[in-house]
This record gives sequence, structure tokens and C-alpha cells, in this order.
Amino acid sequence: MSSLVHFKFKGTRNFHQVTFNGLSIRAGELKNEIVKIKNLDRSSSLTLQLKNLSTKKGKLNKKFQRRKISHDVKHTHTHIIHTVYEDDSDLIPRNSQIYVTMVTRTAR
Repeated sequence: MSSLVHFKFKGTRNFHQVTFNGLSIRAGELKNEIVKIKNLDRSSSLTLQLKNLSTKKGKLNKKFQRRKISHDVKHTHTHIIHTVYEDDSDLIPRNSQIYVTMVTRTAR
């Protein structure tokens, strides 16, 4: 079964895609594929950070709710939760939209 993950870098407009077999891909494998596709230098002190743009919405607490004055209707504001993949063994589900940033490599 062929699956896709779409990715884009900060400052770019278009998404690129990585094709793989299965329902998910490991973050480390996706990073390697992105490095190949974009011809990035592997020896630099930078690494890729992956953030999933496929969103979940959650309600904020009552403190952040506002009232619409003219109709007196409560509007619950939602916030967006993005998953950041910290470990290379994390699984990224197919059809995800991934935002890629270059960050300095930290000692582990």
C-alpha cells in the first residue's frame, strides 16, 4: 500500500511529497528522505525539526471565552495543537502535512 506525507519548509509556498509503503513512516526515515529530495548537507551542525500541521482543536478554559455584545452569544475560542516529532522513532501517519524547520543540533 503506497502512502504519502506532504512537507514544506518555512518560507516556501508549495508542499513536496514523500511516498512510502504502510500506514506510517518513522520521523528519522522521513528526515532522510527530505535530505535526499532537497539535496541538503548532512554534515552540518543543523538538523531537521518536524511539526505536524494536521490539527486538532481543543476548547480553551472559560477565562478565555468572550461574549458577542450585540447578540449575547458565547463564543468558545479554540486553539490548535501541533505535534512536534522529537524522537526519530516517532511514527508519522500517512497523509500528514509536515512543517520542516532547520534547527541547531543539540548534544544528547
